[in-house]
Amino acid sequence: YISDSSCWKPAWTSLSMRRVALAGKLTSALFSVPVLDIITELEDQTDFVKNFIMESDGSSDDVVADNLESFVQSFCQYFDLNKMALRDFPFLHLLCQSIFKCREISVEDLSKNTDVEDLLYISDNKTPHKKKTEIIYKSLTLAFVLKQAECYFSKTFQPQLSLKYKELSEYYQTIATMWLENSRATSIIKAKDALLPSGDKPAWCTIGIHEIAYIGKFTVR
Repeated sequence: YISDSSCWKPAWTSLSMRRVALAGKLTSALFSVPVLDIITELEDQTDFVKNFIMESDGSSDDVVADNLESFVQSFCQYFDLNKMALRDFPFLHLLCQSIFKCREISVEDLSKNTDVEDLLYISDNKTPHKKKTEIIYKSLTLAFVLKQAECYFSKTFQPQLSLKYKELSEYYQTIATMWLENSRATSIIKAKDALLPSGDKPAWCTIGIHEIAYIGKFTVR
């Protein structure tokens, strides 16, 4: 969602779910414990997901993109992404070692999987709101890191590698956007259901956040 403005700008109005074809490996991943702690702390400090969910439907694409950019930059400052992007393969290996505990799957497996979000979800965590949050954070992270790689290979005049990472980054951007918008739509429906009989606008201060779409914290207590 970020990085070098000369090589990318948000395409929020033209997102499409695409199956990505590239050589190499992708990941089905669990966050490592230290990264879970970082994510939990950052969400406690910023309420990023919660605040995004509570925004009105009228937010412009630019506002949404700015919010995402600010958040992901803050989140990814914990990782030395520039050093990771100095390589092609083992670039994804370094990403996984630094951020995830993972098993590797082939791109062919991914292209056959119609529910790619499941690859970003800890399967033994059955709580719906935690599933959304995990997918949002993981796909944001992957989109950002892959964007770093795209920019690096663009600057070093390696167009095939740059295109490969561009497609992957856009793919994970799409997943994150879809789940964020899904969460926000859910919150709007909940709020409308809570309207007073008089037809007044929702009194946000009286609607518990658990009624809006976000309950608890990212990690399992």
